[in-house]
Amino acid sequence: MNTTWPIVRPWRNRYRARIATLLLFTCPLAAICHAAETSPDRLDRGWGPSSVFIQAGHAPASSSIAVGVTWDGPWQRRYALGKVTSLWEVSASRWHAQDEAPGQASWFTQFSLTPAWRLYPHRWSSGWFVEAGVGISAISPRYRTRTKEFGTVFNFNEHLALGKRLADRHEVSLRVQHVSNAGIKEPNPGETFLQVRYAYAF
Repeated sequence: MNTTWPIVRPWRNRYRARIATLLLFTCPLAAICHAAETSPDRLDRGWGPSSVFIQAGHAPASSSIAVGVTWDGPWQRRYALGKVTSLWEVSASRWHAQDEAPGQASWFTQFSLTPAWRLYPHRWSSGWFVEAGVGISAISPRYRTRTKEFGTVFNFNEHLALGKRLADRHEVSLRVQHVSNAGIKEPNPGETFLQVRYAYAF
């Protein structure tokens, strides 16, 4: 098993970085190409966000709390499996290292920009969705605990979420988010958070 990691890990990291770059550049293109599909309520809102959220998370070496806003994307499609929609997310997070390194900061600030897609399966009850996204983030100061250290301030963030719209304006979701630099510079241990989010739609 150990003999395969030197080959598999660089390929996996390059693949992750390429996917993140592809999503970040294709999302604006999709918005332009499919602007005609934007619903009237989104047009009436102009540049205003579609929702605000607060979220708490826990990782092996840290805990976090975040606030942010989302914008509904104009791209949407209906498939046999369900309806797929796009969205943009901007967030600010504070990480607290539970096992801080001696002489190092115990608090870290993360700013993220993430395009994401949601699937509302036809076979599930109304309001349930699955979400996936890959974005970019900056963490300052450079993340370091007693047991791990990030090689860069710039990182990629990926997430998977399962959620439900409880009513017209309320939404909750359980999320798993991984943050790392995709092998741009070592060390690159990454950090994975289990998160709970509450969102309020405008």
